[in-house]
Amino acid sequence: MESDLLVSDAFLDVREITKNFPGVCALDEVSFSCERGEVHALVGENGAGKSTLMKILAGSYHPDVGQVVFKGDEVRFGSPRDAQESGQSSRPVFFLANRR
Repeated sequence: MESDLLVSDAFLDVREITKNFPGVCALDEVSFSCERGEVHALVGENGAGKSTLMKILAGSYHPDVGQVVFKGDEVRFGSPRDAQESGQSSRPVFFLANRR
C-alpha cells in the first residue's frame, strides 16, 4: 500500500476490509471512519458481516485485504489482548472513541 493511504485525521479509519471464509465472502471492501467522540451503530441482517467486522477490530480475526488505521497508525492486532492494550476494543456500544 502507498504511504499516502495511511494519512488520516480520523480516530479510527477502516479501509476496504475484505474477509472471506470457505465458500462465503463475509466482508467485501467495507470502509468507514470514526472521529473522536462519535458513536456509530452497526446494524444489518443476519449474515451481513457485523460480527466479523467487530472481530477484526477486536483482534480476533485478520482481514484478508484492507487496513485498520487507529489514531493515525495502521494496526494489525495479533490478539484481542493486543487490541485492548492499544486502547481499542470492541464493546456492545461499539468503540469507546473518547479514550486516549
